[in-house]
Amino acid sequence: MDTKLIMDYIAPFSGLYYRSCLFNSLFSVIDSFGLDIMPLLVNDIIRFGTISSKQGHLFGMEYISSKDLKQIIRDMGILITEHDYESDSELIEGITGSIKKNSPVVIWVDVFFASIRKDTFQKMHTPHTWIIYGLDEEERVFHIIEQEELENLRYGKKAVSYEELVQAYKGYMSRYRRVLQLPSLYCFSNQQMVRNIYESHSTEDYKTLFLNHFAHNKAAVYQGLDTLASFLTDMTKTAMTKEALQKKADEYTTIMNQIVNDLKAEKFKWERLNCKSLVETQDGILELWNSVRRDIVKFTLTEKYNAEKFAKLKDWMAKMLELQQHYYEQVYSE
Repeated sequence: MDTKLIMDYIAPFSGLYYRSCLFNSLFSVIDSFGLDIMPLLVNDIIRFGTISSKQGHLFGMEYISSKDLKQIIRDMGILITEHDYESDSELIEGITGSIKKNSPVVIWVDVFFASIRKDTFQKMHTPHTWIIYGLDEEERVFHIIEQEELENLRYGKKAVSYEELVQAYKGYMSRYRRVLQLPSLYCFSNQQMVRNIYESHSTEDYKTLFLNHFAHNKAAVYQGLDTLASFLTDMTKTAMTKEALQKKADEYTTIMNQIVNDLKAEKFKWERLNCKSLVETQDGILELWNSVRRDIVKFTLTEKYNAEKFAKLKDWMAKMLELQQHYYEQVYSE
């Protein structure tokens, strides 16, 4: 009896960070089924608002979803089941049973307990997802797709022992399950038991869905401009003195890193929807964010304060608000 089973066709999805590691795991699974990820992408729009973080509630990009995650996946013709396991043996049996049915698994873990992650092992508690795409019962290892480190988007194929996976899973359950309110394990099957309502969708169809989602949330989107203006005003005032900026520089960098990632994802959607003018506008917005982010990171690293440069933030703020307003006008005129 063969004790080794590996679904080699499941590959890492790299190059785009979308919302969280859960979505990058989902993209790999969806791609392995030969399906398009566009239904997931056009299901979300973003607006400026506040997000929860380790530092509390910060300015950032809020996601507004048309359908919940489980529904959108089912609508793609994928059968998804969610699980939380109480005992070690039930967890191993649940994963093993799914893999033997050629159903990949996405599992939440705490990478503080993952020795394959040198950047976090015994250093940093972090909730994270692994794709389990194979197993070796004799060696007692699972084959997983894992991110190399938190600071990059490179993913690779690794092996982790049953025991280590159990510890990492238990770490998630005890520290994050109640906080995140997310099932700890997902199994996926593409056996055509569920109809894919997007099977015949064209690029134009996805564009229509995306624009309709924007239209239904127009008031919320424009309210976000006021939130953006408040944040930019606060940052501009703070940057007027070295002492004030020193206190907030790390927070601003964290905020802008997330914003840049979210805007890159939004740009990726417009590229896939063949909306060249919106891609160009997003490029301009990204360049504005990147320019200020570079200045603040440089200040943090060198502690050299350029008063003249930061005094120009008012001009930068005016350009940012003008270009963001122009972007929304373009979206709502499509």
